[in-house]
Amino acid sequence: MTPKQPPAPDRATLREIYALNARLGLPRFLRGVDYVRCVELPLVFEALALAPGMRVLDVGCRDSIFPLYLAKKTGARVCVFDLDVTVAKQRRLAAKLGLTFGRGYHAVRGDVRSTPFATGTFDRVSLVSTIEHVPGEGDSAGVAELARVLKPGGRLVLTVPFGDSPRDFFMSEKVYSQEYAGKPVFFQRHYNEETLEHRLIGPSGLRVAGRSYFGEPRVAFFNTFWVLPGWLKPVKVFYNWLGPVFSRWFMGVFDDSSTLKLRHPPMVNANGAFLVLEKPGSTNGPAPRA
Repeated sequence: MTPKQPPAPDRATLREIYALNARLGLPRFLRGVDYVRCVELPLVFEALALAPGMRVLDVGCRDSIFPLYLAKKTGARVCVFDLDVTVAKQRRLAAKLGLTFGRGYHAVRGDVRSTPFATGTFDRVSLVSTIEHVPGEGDSAGVAELARVLKPGGRLVLTVPFGDSPRDFFMSEKVYSQEYAGKPVFFQRHYNEETLEHRLIGPSGLRVAGRSYFGEPRVAFFNTFWVLPGWLKPVKVFYNWLGPVFSRWFMGVFDDSSTLKLRHPPMVNANGAFLVLEKPGSTNGPAPRA
């Protein structure tokens, strides 16, 4: 039986994100919005259900357009949080878009396993393909810490890579803020249903309010045409900006993961799980789409 497919991500939201990114200059326009992010970002935005004045923590975005979009679109007070030094670029990007840095828009460098924020600070927390990059048991510690800084009734929305079995991947080069010193550096992990539960959902102590899956049910466009070897990457300048078109053709969002090709996917692939977790207490805003 073919699983019921949820509504496609809001393309109007994606067009707005893309247009805002293009305002940051020609290089950003040519870079476009990543193929997989074209599905992830609208899904996460919709589930956050933001209102003006809400406090939002966006984790692991580096120099992404997404937290800037959250602030510009909704009037929410956004704090960008990342261990990588590139998070400092958010100050310059905010200035280009007319956001006052330090007044409703902040960037803080730090470790998700131990943040500087007080308990119950944020109405919403978002992690777009982030927590899978924390080594060891850091993903479990990270979601527990983010649940701590979430207000009662608040919502944590995240995406992670998904496959048929849990797998950890290492690289023999620098990975984000981790230097390579002759020993393989942890890059990311894939989750399956079991590890979603015992590594993320269980340690968070939060309630599952929504769960779905995204990826390529038929044509493996991502690993054939999007992830290219280094010598071919310059070719992508001709079609990077078409990420939204390609994702619409080849990607889908499903209530069940059985439609996706999940058996031993490569380290970087288009399959993912989408979770909406809520903290017990008074509710804020409409219920998210499951």
